[in-house]
Amino acid sequence: GTGSNALLKNPDGSFYGCGGWGNFIGDEGSAWYMAFRAIKLCYDDMDNFRPSIYSTERVWELIQQHFNITTRLEILDHCYAKFDKPFFAGLCAKLAEAAKEGDELCKSIFRETGEYLAKHIIALLPKVQDELVANGDLSIVCVGSVWLSFDLFQESFLKNYPNTNLNLD
Repeated sequence: GTGSNALLKNPDGSFYGCGGWGNFIGDEGSAWYMAFRAIKLCYDDMDNFRPSIYSTERVWELIQQHFNITTRLEILDHCYAKFDKPFFAGLCAKLAEAAKEGDELCKSIFRETGEYLAKHIIALLPKVQDELVANGDLSIVCVGSVWLSFDLFQESFLKNYPNTNLNLD
């Protein structure tokens, strides 16, 4: 939940990766990143910097509950002095519940997550050795708490594979 990457191990033992560079460079597709995106989208909307096309009301309530804050400035302690990446990522569970309840902003964050996770895998496809897929079967192992919410991003994840020969049953 606190990071996201894709790894490829070829039959010759070579390894390749995409993502996993940490929260300063990019953990797209992780629970941490989803929490960050929710906060960023909400704060940008509240600042009128980049108004959201979806209501941010429910996300703001979830942020306040999760971080036990009442004002926007109070989030800064959680971002700097008291930064706890797993706790920060824990907001994602609340976002998942809100998405299941129909919150459009939360649903959009999960759709975006599906795209990022798919792109991690797609980025590695050019490095896949022929013998790994010679029998037409390339196993993709999905690990981590974010995958417990696959139903929320399955469509956006799978739509990124139209030009591949992968079977993602």
